[in-house]
Amino acid sequence: MFACRRCDEQIARDAEPCPECGYDPAGTAKDVAAILLGLSVPALLAFPPVGVLGLFVGVLLFGWGLLASPATRVA
Repeated sequence: MFACRRCDEQIARDAEPCPECGYDPAGTAKDVAAILLGLSVPALLAFPPVGVLGLFVGVLLFGWGLLASPATRVA
C-alpha cells in the first residue's frame, strides 16, 4: 500500500489509477510525451535544434511514464 500523490488515499501497489481520484502518474507523463513528440517532428524540419531537443525530452518523458507506475514505486 502507498499514498496517492493527489489525494493521499491509501491504494494497492497493483492499482494503476487511484480508485478515489483517478490520478494515473504514468498516463500523465505519457500524454505529455506524446504531444511533445508529435510537435517536435514539424519543429525538426523547421528548426532542427528545437526539434532534436523536443524529441529528446519527449523520449525521456515517455520512459519516465513507463517507470512511474505505482507498482514500481518503493514506499
